[in-house]
Amino acid sequence: MEDSGGLGIANKPPCREREYDDNQAMDIQSLSVNMAQGRVQEEAAVKVQAMVLQNMKDMSADLARLMESSQVITDPAMGNYVNMFA
Repeated sequence: MEDSGGLGIANKPPCREREYDDNQAMDIQSLSVNMAQGRVQEEAAVKVQAMVLQNMKDMSADLARLMESSQVITDPAMGNYVNMFA
């Protein structure tokens, strides 16, 4: 093969267009479908995580209210004796 203009690059024959068969076209279609399904699954996972986060916030608020409403035991004798006969 000849050098083109002394640049050290060999002349290459022109590229031929590739002929694609139907299997490659189907692979692109399945790839597109799989990517769309993955996107939908990711969006669903994000929504479920948002629901779980909201549920945990509600539960923690309820627990804080329960703890605030609890009564402090002020009787010093309470809990010092155990009734073994009951």
